[in-house]
Amino acid sequence: MSGTWTLDIPKSNFGQMPAPASQVDTIADSEPSIKITSDQKGGMMGDVNNTESLSTDGKPTSSPGMGGAPVTSTAHWDGAALVVDSKTSFQDSDVTIKDTYTVSADGKTLTEVTHVVSSMGNFDTTSVFDKQ
Repeated sequence: MSGTWTLDIPKSNFGQMPAPASQVDTIADSEPSIKITSDQKGGMMGDVNNTESLSTDGKPTSSPGMGGAPVTSTAHWDGAALVVDSKTSFQDSDVTIKDTYTVSADGKTLTEVTHVVSSMGNFDTTSVFDKQ
């Protein structure tokens, strides 16, 4: 999973959300810790640069989220898939996010499926990244 990944916008599905202009994720997998840095340009939240440090042994981690609201996450492996369950708050509403990351058999494609549950509605997105 480690590497630099560039978002392939035409292959991705953002549902009702506007697609970003670009996104590059850098992942450093040093079990049991994984660091994911996302550099996104454009989209619903504008330009966003976020770093999330996760522990794949199920220990909760905390990182800043949208608007600086704290995000508490737990991560674990489900076979070859990295599953990250996160909780945060946005506009005074509790938000639950489940991200599932999988790498293709040839190691060239990373797919992130996101399921968001909030009082403002639920939605799913699929982001497809190409390895650089």
